[in-house]
Amino acid sequence: FTSVGALLSSGINAEYGHYYITNNLRHPMRFAVFLPLLLSVSLAADLPVWPADFRWNSAGRLNRYTCMLIYELADPHTWTDNYLCWKSGTKHPGLQWQSWGPISGMRCTQILESADSHTWDDNYLCEPLGSPYKFSWSSAGPIAGKSCIQWLETADPHTWDDNYLCADSMLPQREPRFPQDFWFYNSGFPRTGYNCIHIREGADPNSWDNNFFCWRHEVTDPGMRWSSAGPIA
Repeated sequence: FTSVGALLSSGINAEYGHYYITNNLRHPMRFAVFLPLLLSVSLAADLPVWPADFRWNSAGRLNRYTCMLIYELADPHTWTDNYLCWKSGTKHPGLQWQSWGPISGMRCTQILESADSHTWDDNYLCEPLGSPYKFSWSSAGPIAGKSCIQWLETADPHTWDDNYLCADSMLPQREPRFPQDFWFYNSGFPRTGYNCIHIREGADPNSWDNNFFCWRHEVTDPGMRWSSAGPIA
C-alpha cells in the first residue's frame, strides 16, 4: 500500500478521477482512488453521526458522552440540568446554545415551544455554517422523513412531551422489520440507538408518563404517531 502523501511526492497523472504512479515504473500502475473523495471522507469521519451518536438527557450529564447544557433561566421547571450530548471520542461538532437570540456567523435553529410562556421565543441551537447536520425543530411531534431525538422535560407541564430536534440521518437507511427493529420501553427514556414516540395517557396516574415505542436509528421512519384522544385524521 502506498500512502497518499507518497503518491503526491512521487508524481501522479490524473485521468477521470483515477491516479497513476509514473516514476520508476516502465508501465504505469493504476491507483484506483478518487483522491478528493478520500480526503473529504477522512476529514468528516470523526464527527458524531446523527442520530446514533447523539442523546438527550433531562437529568444531568451522561457518562461516556460530551454534553452541552440546554437552559432557559427564566423557566422554573428544572431547565438547569438538561443536556444535548454526543459520544465522547468524536470530534466536537461545534454546536452552541444561546437563550437570547441567534449567534452571528452560525446556522441557528429556533427552539420554540409556543405553549411555554417562559421566554422560549428566543432560544437557538446553532451549528457552524459548514456543518452537515442542518437541524430542524418541531414542537408537535417528529418530522416525517427525518431522524429525530425527543427533547423531553417531564417536570415542565407546558407540552414538552412532543418536541423534537431533527435532521437527515447520516446512517444507511433500510425499511424497518417487525418485531426485531422495534422496542417498547416502560421505565423512562429509552436506550441509545433508537428513535421513539412517547406513549402517554395523561389521565392515568399509573406511570403512563414514561412509556416509549421505538425503532432503530438505521431504519427509515415508519411514520407512527400516538394519540390519546381518538384517531388522527
